[in-house]
Amino acid sequence: MRIVYALFLTWILLAGCGPKRPLQEIVDAKIAIQQAKEAGAEKYASQRLRSAQDYLIRASGTKRKKTAKELAQEAEVDARIAESMAKRVKEEERKRVEEAEKRKKLLYREAERAIARTQEAISKAEKENKEVGAVKNKLEKAKKALQKERFKEAKTIAQEAKELALKAGAKLPEYHKVKKGETLKIIAHEVYGDPEKWLLIYRANKNKIKNANIIYPGQILRLPRDKK
Repeated sequence: MRIVYALFLTWILLAGCGPKRPLQEIVDAKIAIQQAKEAGAEKYASQRLRSAQDYLIRASGTKRKKTAKELAQEAEVDARIAESMAKRVKEEERKRVEEAEKRKKLLYREAERAIARTQEAISKAEKENKEVGAVKNKLEKAKKALQKERFKEAKTIAQEAKELALKAGAKLPEYHKVKKGETLKIIAHEVYGDPEKWLLIYRANKNKIKNANIIYPGQILRLPRDKK
């Protein structure tokens, strides 16, 4: 009898001292939280992840098995939601980055093409012996803007420069009909881009202009080709 009693006590002691196996729900919650972290929940779903972690802490701290089980299940649910949210947000962010990169490449190509067209216009103007120094300066500004990835600015400046280059390289009209309020300087600025070249017009029309300061609406003035 004593032997049986001793064996019984030994079994009780061994059962009490052995390691306790954690609830499966707690194990599942821990796994779910780890997977949520790997999906990026700490960055993209931090509030939901913290909620899952809080539930897990409470589940691990309670001595009531039923309560621990319920809390652990809540932790797993929140962790799964956090994982799903993180994956969705990451995918949306990836798409935004891709779209931004596409727009960036498109704007770069547009600015690059605008600069190339401006260069062509400058070459054409130079063949006409036109002064394009100001246009070249503007083109350099466009190139610098492009290098700094200010694509819209580069495109706008390049287009402005192209218009100036085309205007400089365009063939001059042979005649000009004077409008009300115009002077030789105003006409020279419009035609040659330099009001000080009014003398060219005056010399070419001495037979029509008695006083360089007085011209009349309706007069037809010959416009000499600027060789300077």
